[in-house]
Amino acid sequence: MSELTMATLTILRDYTTQYADPIHLAAGERFTLTGKADRWDDRADWVWLWGIAADGREGWIPAEFVEQRDPTTGVARRDYDARELTVKVGDEVESLVAAAGWHFCRAADGRVGWVPVSHMREPA
Repeated sequence: MSELTMATLTILRDYTTQYADPIHLAAGERFTLTGKADRWDDRADWVWLWGIAADGREGWIPAEFVEQRDPTTGVARRDYDARELTVKVGDEVESLVAAAGWHFCRAADGRVGWVPVSHMREPA
């Protein structure tokens, strides 16, 4: 994971939010790991794990944000919100965090959420 400060990214392809009520976790919170994992864009360093929070919300979590206690128990290493951001071509967003092939961004109108790197031009 890399923390970015005020990096402005330009959206190259529309992206629409996929999950209406995604998982969110507080640092130190325990959650269930289902065993489902995905290598985003087939990259070994971009791994996402499927988790279920105590409130029943489910979603993908970057593996680097997870301390795996046993095969079915994870603990959040940091606060995490799986909310995605709907964006349109030409939008400019501020990247707050980058992880596993996605950026957690803030739009000009204040909305925040994850956008895949494949939909944006990253800073040089």
